[in-house]
Amino acid sequence: MNQSVIKYIPLREFSKNIHLEMKNKYTAAILAFFFGFLGVHRFYLKQYLLGVIYLIFFPIAAIISLIDTILFITEDQMEFDYRYNKDFFYSRYGRNLNEYKNDKKAQARGYFEDEIKKKKKKKKIKRKTIKRDNTKLELAKQYLENYDLDKALVTYLEVLKTAPEDPETHFALAQVYSLKEDAKQSLYHADMAIDNGKSINEIQLDEKLAYLRIQPEFDSLISQGSQNTPAQSKDFLAELEKLSKLRENGVLTETEFDIQKQKILNQG
Repeated sequence: MNQSVIKYIPLREFSKNIHLEMKNKYTAAILAFFFGFLGVHRFYLKQYLLGVIYLIFFPIAAIISLIDTILFITEDQMEFDYRYNKDFFYSRYGRNLNEYKNDKKAQARGYFEDEIKKKKKKKKIKRKTIKRDNTKLELAKQYLENYDLDKALVTYLEVLKTAPEDPETHFALAQVYSLKEDAKQSLYHADMAIDNGKSINEIQLDEKLAYLRIQPEFDSLISQGSQNTPAQSKDFLAELEKLSKLRENGVLTETEFDIQKQKILNQG
């Protein structure tokens, strides 16, 4: 242990010396605020060379001293003592400087290790939510487009096993069950699609969900899903009405209408 760095003072004598020799962070802050441009606070903290530098560059030192003021006030007392009251650190805290320094390093390591763990955990969660069998998904889409509903249903259910929270798969299953006129299953998957982020607006307007929309439970599903964004749904419907009128008046072609409609659906 380096005796030249740490000056041990018996506890019974410590109270006599503390007010006489220890540097006070609030005193340093006051000196920095009023006389910081002259480097007075640095001389007070026995940082004589730094005090001289403040004197030489006093216009810049005036700004730096304001920063010093804030740092002194907000700095933890133990950290202040570690920097400016090294001789009294052991007597006040019962720990030597090396122990405190090592603890700080350990805390820093622990913090960064925790952050790294959190990031890794987030990446794992992301991988789980987007993991899908894309080959089967494309095959299921083809079956649905060709209205081969039995094969589409079986394939989409297989995709759902690998991505149980995928809103697109739940949405497609809601379409399949709606076309098969199975209202209960269609409603369930539409609800799951909304819960996992699917646009309510798209569910309201999708052609394959026509059977589902005539069910009495459908209005309840939509009202529950849209209670947080009612104004947004109204704006969405108004935009679609405008597009429909433009198509009817011949301003937009069918292709242009579909493109613009898809943009609005994506925004919803």
